[in-house]
Amino acid sequence: MLQVLDQLQVPHVERYIPVSTAKEGWHVIKEMHVRGAPAIAIVAVLSLSIELTELMDHDKLSAEANEVEAFILEKLDYLVTSRPTAVNLSDAAIKLKALVQKRKQIGDPKGKDLAEAYVEAAEKMLIDDAMDNHRLGDFGAAWIMNNTPVGKDGKKVGVLTHCNTGSLATAGYGTALGVIRSLHASDKLEHAYCTETRPYNQGARLTAFELVHDKIPATLITDSMAASLLAQKGTGLAAIVVGADRVVANGDTANKIGTYQLAVLAKYHGVKFIVAAPRTTIDLRTKEGEDIIIEERAKSEVTRITGPRISDLGRNEENITLETVNIAAPGIDVWNPAFDVTPYDLIDAIVTEVGVAEKNADGLFELEKLPILFFFFLLLLLLLLVVVFGYFVSVFLFRFNRSKKTIYLLLYAQVSNAVTLNGAGSGLGIVEAIPSPGATRRSRSHYIRPSYLYIFLSLTRMSPWSLNGWLFYLVAGFFLARNKLGGTSTKLISHVTESCSSHDFEREMHFASPLELW
Repeated sequence: MLQVLDQLQVPHVERYIPVSTAKEGWHVIKEMHVRGAPAIAIVAVLSLSIELTELMDHDKLSAEANEVEAFILEKLDYLVTSRPTAVNLSDAAIKLKALVQKRKQIGDPKGKDLAEAYVEAAEKMLIDDAMDNHRLGDFGAAWIMNNTPVGKDGKKVGVLTHCNTGSLATAGYGTALGVIRSLHASDKLEHAYCTETRPYNQGARLTAFELVHDKIPATLITDSMAASLLAQKGTGLAAIVVGADRVVANGDTANKIGTYQLAVLAKYHGVKFIVAAPRTTIDLRTKEGEDIIIEERAKSEVTRITGPRISDLGRNEENITLETVNIAAPGIDVWNPAFDVTPYDLIDAIVTEVGVAEKNADGLFELEKLPILFFFFLLLLLLLLVVVFGYFVSVFLFRFNRSKKTIYLLLYAQVSNAVTLNGAGSGLGIVEAIPSPGATRRSRSHYIRPSYLYIFLSLTRMSPWSLNGWLFYLVAGFFLARNKLGGTSTKLISHVTESCSSHDFEREMHFASPLELW
């Protein structure tokens, strides 16, 4: 069973909505119980994954490959209609359709073979998204430090963000908020600012909630205060970083309503405007922003607001009552587009998990060249593998050293560093997947507690920051093995031991609560 955190009630109440079919997945997306383009895609594909798993567990799935293929394709087409502007969902659907159709051509598959291939691919998307966000965050943080006046001066930077693009909008860590997390983790963030993001108040409810949870220094402003904030002196505001629901071929970007006006303000005030989004958000099939379908939502979303009574604040969650009140003049007409489109010429950089796209000499983005960036990323990954190999060579050397405790301290320090680097927000998640009582052993093995999952991601991810950590442990390992814990190496171990003991490791291992991903 899949349980989706009801984001309409966060931060006041923590309530999970059970999802066991694609139809239920469609409704939690359409009704905004879950939002954020990456999160929408993940919930959609996992809802169908759960439905297929249930059918297999109860022997209700057709044995015919043709029937299962038609069933999966029909459900994916249906899920895409829940939020048409978010390209991540349609991109995921296209990839999963192709995978199922390709699997059908291999040998003489049964219906179960196609279903299992789908389930495995859907669950991989969940893990891949979390890993991608860590890399994206680090690339974005490095770009800001290297391309803004404040960053170049070696000072800490201030960053403004819009809507919610954190762990609640993705599989974990976040996109634009992931950039802020990476700046904070590397001690390069002076202050974060988030807009309330009317009419659904995702900034006030969700982004502010994540920033407070991670103890990141932050201030909430209303949407109409942004210009005054940018005009203030001494804030150190270096960049505005936003997410995206769709980036088209020329760089035009559809994102939460209010993004366009922030880009205009950034241009006037000389502040860098950055879009942070995974490659799945880039739609090369659509040439310009004018071709993006903009979803319009109910008028009541603007005229009403929901929250707890003031008298309920501080009470246990079970005793909190959420009420909806009208805040507009009865009878007034309302225009409520969910998104706007920011022209590419107002955007300074588009940050992805494989690198940063910047405009060429003609002032144009060349997003079709991002796969080339991915190739260079693979080369860097190869370098990392070489470093890891050397690291384990040092482990082997310690087998011949009577003080094996040394390597345990190094490993403990690496894990401790990884957890600290990610910050508590890495444990925030949007979904909680629980196998049904009849689930197979295979399906159960796919669900991992986030605290351990993110340690794994931390130790394997490639980024400008984590590579330095790996190099340190490689050099330290060889140094200690060669010197057999004598002289300077004893001081180094003493320092590592002190770092380990001063780090509240057990507390960090529990950061998954209150939002968990099983």
